[in-house]
Amino acid sequence: ASPAATTTPTAKAVATPAAVTPQARAISTPTATAPQSTNTPAVTPTTTAASIVKTGTFGTAPWTLDSDGNMVISAGTFRDGGLGSYNHTDVKHVTFAGKVVLGTDASRLFSGWSALTGIDGLANLDTSQTVLMNDMFSQTGLQQLDLSAANWDTSHVTDMRSMFTGDRALTQLDLSHWQTGHVKYLAQLFADDAAIDHLDVSYWDVSQVLTTTSMFENATALTAVDLSQWHPTAIRAMNNMFAGDRSLTKLDLSNIDMNAVSSLNHLLQGTVSLQELKLGTNSHLFDGEDQVNLLDAPISATFTGKWQAVGSGKTYTAADLNTGYDGATMADTYVWEKVATTTPDNNNGNTTTPDNTGTTPDTGTPTETPESGGSSDTITIPDTGTPVKKPATGGSAAQIDSRPANKTSKAQKVATHPQTLVKSVTGATTNHQVTTNKTVRLTTRTNRNKSGK
Repeated sequence: ASPAATTTPTAKAVATPAAVTPQARAISTPTATAPQSTNTPAVTPTTTAASIVKTGTFGTAPWTLDSDGNMVISAGTFRDGGLGSYNHTDVKHVTFAGKVVLGTDASRLFSGWSALTGIDGLANLDTSQTVLMNDMFSQTGLQQLDLSAANWDTSHVTDMRSMFTGDRALTQLDLSHWQTGHVKYLAQLFADDAAIDHLDVSYWDVSQVLTTTSMFENATALTAVDLSQWHPTAIRAMNNMFAGDRSLTKLDLSNIDMNAVSSLNHLLQGTVSLQELKLGTNSHLFDGEDQVNLLDAPISATFTGKWQAVGSGKTYTAADLNTGYDGATMADTYVWEKVATTTPDNNNGNTTTPDNTGTTPDTGTPTETPESGGSSDTITIPDTGTPVKKPATGGSAAQIDSRPANKTSKAQKVATHPQTLVKSVTGATTNHQVTTNKTVRLTTRTNRNKSGK
């Protein structure tokens, strides 16, 4: 029957019932499970007698493969080790058409299936007994993997190492609902997944995790990952955890207890876009031998090249933080320090103020109320506290108003500040010069034509 299935006459015999009978028997298993495959219209039409090229079983689960590379796996139980020995190079798409029970070991289930671009029917996988999932989907050609509705039971899983490593075409994963309370190993879980820009693992229970080595390494499109709710207490190794994540812009490590971590080297190596880093009292950036390799902020027209603690305002180089960070006194959110900006004042000059303060320094300079009119007379005011007034002719005058006896006159206040004040006002320019701490010289320039009238 096998030679007939691969020869040219077989294709012609499809038109006659007599020739179809052997082929119908060859696909008797997928025909029986057709009602369970109704949700996979892309696969069902191509699974015909003429297109079936291979059949077999994985454990007790029968499968068929058509000439377009579509594999349909029907109900059954996988043996541990699953599909590891299968020659998978011709499989492009897999559909689980019935309930398939995985054993305790699902490691390397589809590992290395480089031609595989998609898997449907993942909700039909029973993972309630599974303990090992390491390398389960690593080094595939997967472009989509919808685990959001699969409702997998991962409560017994202890090992997820390299589970999705090297899936360079995969753009998104929804693992937010996974139970991870027994997981100990997360090393290289998403390493080299270059197209994923967001991962929601914020509410994972990582209380038993021992290692996160290279967990996100070279996930070059990853812009954000929220670890603010992570509270691991047993973690031992975090080296290279975010190394090469060149698109990552912010990171919160403040709740991760690093006191028992023995390997931190290169944890932040190559995170060239990281401009916000939150650290806590139990954070460490140096393990006694190696550092996390936090990079300096860039030097540009916008940034100074240093890191600034938002709470304290203190600034640090990356080297200061890499080897000198002390969580007991330095817990804070660190950002790239901005260059001070130039802000014009209300008059003619420019005042330079730091961009992150939003305030104008108090120079201590007294402010005078501008006067209109007056003459070019010079008035010397003795420091006696006696108000002085020069009457004006022509309707304007330069004058200092009298004050109540129980208050200090303006002349007394100004005389106590030995400094030169220059301020431009409309209609007149008033120069105040304190020649001694006893006498104030007041010179007012006005329109001489007015003073002559």
